[in-house]
Amino acid sequence: MFGWYALTIATEREFGFVAWIVGVLVGIGVRIGAREGTPMLGYTASMCAALAILGGQFLAVNHIINKTFNEKFAGLLEQAGTEQKEMARQGLNAKTDEEVKAWLVKYGELENAPTQEDIKEFRESRVPELKAIMESKPVTRTIPFSLRFAMFKATVGIFTLIWLIFGVISAWRLGSGGS
Repeated sequence: MFGWYALTIATEREFGFVAWIVGVLVGIGVRIGAREGTPMLGYTASMCAALAILGGQFLAVNHIINKTFNEKFAGLLEQAGTEQKEMARQGLNAKTDEEVKAWLVKYGELENAPTQEDIKEFRESRVPELKAIMESKPVTRTIPFSLRFAMFKATVGIFTLIWLIFGVISAWRLGSGGS
């Protein structure tokens, strides 16, 4: 599995025939460990080969997803968090009514000029929110497993399936005692 994963990451390409090689290596490994092949050993080898091939593919897809996400979006999230903290800092530093009005004009979602009621609401409800923003940790986003799995499925094409079948059959034949 890790060989398949490492090769895919190192070359940034998928070589389907490597799935067949993984199956052959699993079958040989089973035969070395058991000395004699049996049908049950063949089934076990074929399942291990399928798991190794599909697991390596899944690891490679996740690596690429994480790399792309970090390159494209992590900086944007960090920048948004910095801007939000700056807005919160300015709001917490607003002490006088005039400073609060200026903050409400800049960051508030008011349709009209700020009123005394707006200033009162700012001090009662927004200040605790701004404190929470200042105390919060940086926002991190994770990609849901369902999306990762959907992307994994999208990478498994007909040629991958053909080489997977070759690998599984080779592992079964070698593990069960066939040549």
